[in-house]
Amino acid sequence: MEIIALIAIGIVGLYILFPVRTIIQRLFSDNKEDEFSPYNDNFMYFLSDYDRANPVTKKQGMERILNAREALMEEQHKEELEGLEADERRKKEAEQQRAKEKLKAEK
Repeated sequence: MEIIALIAIGIVGLYILFPVRTIIQRLFSDNKEDEFSPYNDNFMYFLSDYDRANPVTKKQGMERILNAREALMEEQHKEELEGLEADERRKKEAEQQRAKEKLKAEK
């Protein structure tokens, strides 16, 4: 019985000496609660906000969201085009390299 009591006291002592909760949170956290994302970057993803809920500012709120979504779509489209152009450049460079290697092989 004394051994169990001593073990229990030891465990309690460890909990007092070491911040177990902090250690566990650091070991198993995904750090998502620590991330901060500004409202202006994410307001268009909210189901509701003051501008859209208020009848007086509803029109301006909807316009703001539509403008933000259009800008985001344009940016994504631009990135896709840049990616396609980069792919085409890489293909042309690869074809040129193959042609050079073929010429060297023929000599």
